[in-house]
Amino acid sequence: MNRPHPPEHYQAVADLWMAEWPNLRPRPLLVIAAHYGVPRSTAARWVKEARRRGILTQPYQRAHRCPECGTRIACMRGDP
Repeated sequence: MNRPHPPEHYQAVADLWMAEWPNLRPRPLLVIAAHYGVPRSTAARWVKEARRRGILTQPYQRAHRCPECGTRIACMRGDP
């Protein structure tokens, strides 16, 4: 079994996710995998753990910015 990473690692993963998430291309998960040189599945586990710890709180991949104020909107309808 792998040793758990320190909280700083999951914060860095969450920071990288949020930096890439507005672009959605390439997918943030692929950027994390490439950045750390790990398989996509490992990056997915790290993102999942960051969410579990409450570090990464952005809940929906399909979200957008409000055209009026620029606030990020979590869209459950799947609007682009």
